[in-house]
Amino acid sequence: MNNLLNIEERNELERCEVVIKQGLKTFVEVGQALMLIREKKLYRAEFGTFEKYCNAKWNLQRHYVNRMISASEVVSNLVPQGTKPQTEKHARPLTKLEPELQAEAWQKVVEEHGDKITHNKVEEVVKEFVPINNELKQAKKEPMFAEMTEQEILARAKEIREKQKEEKSQNFIDRKVQFEKPITVRNSSQTIIQGDSRQVLPTLQANSYDLLLTDPPYGMDFKSGWSNKGKIANDKIEDTVSLFESVLSLCVPLLKDDAHFYIFGNINYISQIQPIIEKHLNIKNILIWDRQVIGMGDLKSYGKSYDIIYFGYNKIFKELNGTRDRDLLSFQRVTPSKMIHPTEKPIDMLEYLIKKSTNEKDRIIEPFAGGGSTLIASNNTNRICTGIELEAKHVKTIKERL
Repeated sequence: MNNLLNIEERNELERCEVVIKQGLKTFVEVGQALMLIREKKLYRAEFGTFEKYCNAKWNLQRHYVNRMISASEVVSNLVPQGTKPQTEKHARPLTKLEPELQAEAWQKVVEEHGDKITHNKVEEVVKEFVPINNELKQAKKEPMFAEMTEQEILARAKEIREKQKEEKSQNFIDRKVQFEKPITVRNSSQTIIQGDSRQVLPTLQANSYDLLLTDPPYGMDFKSGWSNKGKIANDKIEDTVSLFESVLSLCVPLLKDDAHFYIFGNINYISQIQPIIEKHLNIKNILIWDRQVIGMGDLKSYGKSYDIIYFGYNKIFKELNGTRDRDLLSFQRVTPSKMIHPTEKPIDMLEYLIKKSTNEKDRIIEPFAGGGSTLIASNNTNRICTGIELEAKHVKTIKERL
């Protein structure tokens, strides 16, 4: 790299250093000036690193400089109008939040404390946003959340914050996994079993189910209890693909020869999942579920608005009920703020699939019951469903819903 500064760069360095000389009263301008010097390497004519420049020129340590830069970025993320943080200490706690949440958290600080804002008060509000902040970070990298817009994720903040104290006092993860006997709720024909599908499925009656309808947890974080050779599995797709094949192979012996299946998929994992399904069952179609809403993602590209559903049969194909419909299903997805499970599917769509492939009193198996929507749809259509769910909190929810 050429260490010499051209005239434009030297003038820019001088302007930045004038701002810094004015002192830390203008922390936003100082942070922006330091960031500009760092990004453009305007220090290179005299110093080998940005850290050495800050130390020698301004007697500032790296951690303090980073705080100044982060605080200035926070202020730039806030709305142009309204009260702004007056000191770096006021802005500092907000750096722990994603940019999309910083403005909402700061607005709450202003509403609650007016002109009596302190670092500790900002810190308290930021802590309230931690759960939704974690969810927003997850949404940016996990396919299971890609269907949600940023606004819809933020809409869940209030609900999540209200449940925070309750969640701290409960243990949602039962690592020992105590099995319950099949539970029939309110004299219905729906059964929910708490346990690991890999252990429960072999105990069920073979050749007795007319439909496999399930939404496997592709790519999820299995710190919630799924184990792999005695260890808690992580969120690698390899682990969840292995889990899926284990469960699917145990479902097949339970199906009648002419049983249908619907397996919800994710387009990102089609190369891993489709071969597994084809190994054990016969795929007839890949249905497209139009969720009728554009999910979050690159705002300069096309927005994802669909999921896929593998449809097929065990050994013998039987005709679908009713008219010949398109392989494009248009059903409004569950409003995120009303979700009781992160991958919840709309009940009306599940009812549609159940009616197309089964008759009243037919039996359905769901090895990943989640929030219990398949059991609810089965109950609504007079079918008999057996659902298996690992987590006690979801089993409790299913019982309440039934």
